[in-house]
Amino acid sequence: MCIRDRCKTGDITSKVSKEYYKLTNSVVEVIGTNANIKVGAKVDGSRFVGTKWTQFPEQDHPDDLAFVQELFGVSGTFLNTTEEIRTLILELAHYQMGKIQNITKNLEEIVQEALLLIMIDDTSQSQKIDHKNYKKAERMQLYKSFNNVIIAITEISFFTYPDQVTVLAGTPQEALEVNNATKQNGILTNAADTGVTELKAYYRGLLIKEADFDDTNSTTHHKMERTKKSIFGDTWESKT
Repeated sequence: MCIRDRCKTGDITSKVSKEYYKLTNSVVEVIGTNANIKVGAKVDGSRFVGTKWTQFPEQDHPDDLAFVQELFGVSGTFLNTTEEIRTLILELAHYQMGKIQNITKNLEEIVQEALLLIMIDDTSQSQKIDHKNYKKAERMQLYKSFNNVIIAITEISFFTYPDQVTVLAGTPQEALEVNNATKQNGILTNAADTGVTELKAYYRGLLIKEADFDDTNSTTHHKMERTKKSIFGDTWESKT
């Protein structure tokens, strides 16, 4: 509850204050309707704030809203596959060192999930908007890094696609093969950490309606400044 323009973060909702604080660090625009406030990115990478389109009547939704929701989902799935790949390489390294007797990951299943990142444009039945930027080039580049790891794994001599290992020959070459896969995975991890974050920020931007702070009829808002930090909730005071 707010009394005389003084509010606790918990009253505004921590989600709202944190999202706005990402943009300003000091003075924060607080929308009166606290439903699903999100920060998204435009095509140039600039950030903005707004409310999920799903909070508005369906007839107002963009035609490609369902497709963008799918893009957001497969971006998260792709990031998960990079973790699966890392685990598989770790298992292969442990097998090569004699620490385990078998592996648990199936490379074919991982690949099929990762492919969704670049195949969704063709496989999705959801409506798309012609000439709209869905960041396909960026997705293709991410998958290229992923595929380099797959190639390195399939070049490991004691690995049989998709999920089998053979008797070790005990040669230095086997360790070199695992090291190469590990190196390629490091490149993928760095690319995915940044790339997927940027993709999801952009798709999130397509999933929200930008707040119009000049239109007091569509959204109630006022400026709030963080005046006190506390483990029990930060304090904000009105700047208007």
